[in-house]
Amino acid sequence: AGHLLASGASEEALDAARQVLAIDATNKEAERIALVADELVQGHLTAKAAADLETGRRGADLAALDAVVASSPRSVLARLARASSQPDTNKALEDLLAAHALDPTHVEACAAAGQALLEAQRPKEAIAPLQCAATVRTWDVPLQVALALAHSGAGQHPVALLSLQVLVDQRPYDV
Repeated sequence: AGHLLASGASEEALDAARQVLAIDATNKEAERIALVADELVQGHLTAKAAADLETGRRGADLAALDAVVASSPRSVLARLARASSQPDTNKALEDLLAAHALDPTHVEACAAAGQALLEAQRPKEAIAPLQCAATVRTWDVPLQVALALAHSGAGQHPVALLSLQVLVDQRPYDV
């Protein structure tokens, strides 16, 4: 998948990454490749913007990421990367919410926006994006716990307790 992506075969890279994820849904590299390849296939990123995004993300270069967001306004990944490099938590939250608005089913955008809303003491707003991500990432225990915390913070204590009990029953040896 990585080789296919690097050689410009985005559709084939996406297929290969999805095959890996079908075997191991927790494979972060395959997930990253699938997300980038998907944005390339959809036309939300160009090959140059994808390369600039990776360079900016690795170097936490906010100016470079600003340029990628400007050149690729429909890219969820560009906004997520800029948010992760943003020292201002309010601006980071704006980017995360913008990423989520661009694609409310994007698992990374859902997880990141939900977590940020929870940290911003906005649990009621955090529920929907966290639910979106938790439905896809059933194996992600911290994400499941965050969803329960959002329910609890929103006053939905029975829902929170039930979901935590189910999680404990499913993973009795997880700390």
